[in-house]
Amino acid sequence: MDDKRYYIDNEREIGEWIDNINALLQELSPNAKPISKEYLRESIKKGNLLIVRDVTGNKPCIVGMGYISFSCQPSGITAKIADVVVLPSHRRKGLGKRIVKTLVESAEELGAEYIELSDDINNPSFADAKRLCKRFGFKPIGNYMRYCFENEKTQESEKKQECAAGKNE
Repeated sequence: MDDKRYYIDNEREIGEWIDNINALLQELSPNAKPISKEYLRESIKKGNLLIVRDVTGNKPCIVGMGYISFSCQPSGITAKIADVVVLPSHRRKGLGKRIVKTLVESAEELGAEYIELSDDINNPSFADAKRLCKRFGFKPIGNYMRYCFENEKTQESEKKQECAAGKNE
């Protein structure tokens, strides 16, 4: 992949990209409700939304995105990845892999114990996402997938097994 053509971005003033974001959401699901500029700005401000832009040509456009949310509980920080999508014209170029990798790194930096993929992995339309996440070490648990970090809280093999089995909710 040519890094001059694509880059990952968390710009603060990106409200003008709302049409591109909503087009990507339609790629995920024709029933997806459009998001507002306010919601988009808030998601970017919080660092939850990751944008991939194609910067070639006269007008750069958003060609992919991913969303991550965090939950802080007394037992630790957990994360969920959702809405990872790349436009059909830009698929098979490693962009989905870069998005997931960046989101996983973000969760690790914040000290998350594990990440869940929020989509229903048994849905045939998520087959590509399932394959991609398996390559990163996500394991199927029921209708979702989970990736456990090997940090201080999960060093013991028993805790790793509990995490992988979904027992430490």
